[in-house]
Amino acid sequence: MQAPERVVVIGAGAIGASVGALLYEAEVDVVLVARGEHGRAIGNDGLDLRRPDGGRRIRVPVVGTAQDAAPTPADLVILATMGQHTLEAVDGVDPSVPVASFQNGLVPVQQLAARGHPTLGAMMYFSVERRDPGRVALFGTQPPGAFLVGAWPSGVHPWASWLAKRLVAGGFRAEAEADVAPWMRAKLLLNLGGIVAAVCDDPPKDVIDAARREAVAVWLAEQVRYADTAQLLDRIGPIATAPVDGVARIGGSTRGALARGEPLETALLHGPILEAGLRTGVPTPVNRALVRLAGEAVSEGRSPGYLTADALRSRIASERA
Repeated sequence: MQAPERVVVIGAGAIGASVGALLYEAEVDVVLVARGEHGRAIGNDGLDLRRPDGGRRIRVPVVGTAQDAAPTPADLVILATMGQHTLEAVDGVDPSVPVASFQNGLVPVQQLAARGHPTLGAMMYFSVERRDPGRVALFGTQPPGAFLVGAWPSGVHPWASWLAKRLVAGGFRAEAEADVAPWMRAKLLLNLGGIVAAVCDDPPKDVIDAARREAVAVWLAEQVRYADTAQLLDRIGPIATAPVDGVARIGGSTRGALARGEPLETALLHGPILEAGLRTGVPTPVNRALVRLAGEAVSEGRSPGYLTADALRSRIASERA
């Protein structure tokens, strides 16, 4: 088959709902899986997709559970949950069903492949947030974001080319990529700043750069292929953003999750770097400190921006001592 019969988006929060709705407008047979008030709002009134130049409601089909959607091997599942919910989200989905991971980090796509799914990885670069049940703000202008999509960890899958073309039809910049893993690692380097932007209103670049240097050091030690952030940004081209309904986005998905009191994916993003550091003997104190900081922020019920840049640097210094 050169194309799936349907696209089933499991985890239709900010990323899943916006991508699914724009694919639906591009004449793809899409069904969203969204729970709770968010799912009910989309079912009752459609997705209220807000953009810098205005908004519109997109009445994309939605169900409450993956079992209700009943994906088959002829369908493509786009999984857009937080990474720590990957296995829970596909529980009950037949491993023969192809899944594209629209998630941060490498752990989710590895878990899907280990479960037996024909797996696509996606490098996603776009700015989006869920503001209210049924309402999502997409901050990119023209285009709203960029994707590189390919078989995991490498190779050619006909649905990768199809999905990239449909994303382009939905307004995104997208390409199929036969060697997607290095580009996903480049995006992971960007994501390592997520917890820093969550706890600091003025995130210190030196801390983020130090975390990224540790990641690169362990990848070099393990001879893992990666692209750097400059290569990634050069390839995808400029992605301009602007306020939506007069409100700019501050931070990323980690900051949003912290504001909602939800579990953070920091340990999932930084954890493999710590593990690789132990295997190779490469020190990773900054990444270790950031994982501990994320756990404390959640357990103590902290709000975004509760640390100054100097206070964060002090925490990192104590970890290095």
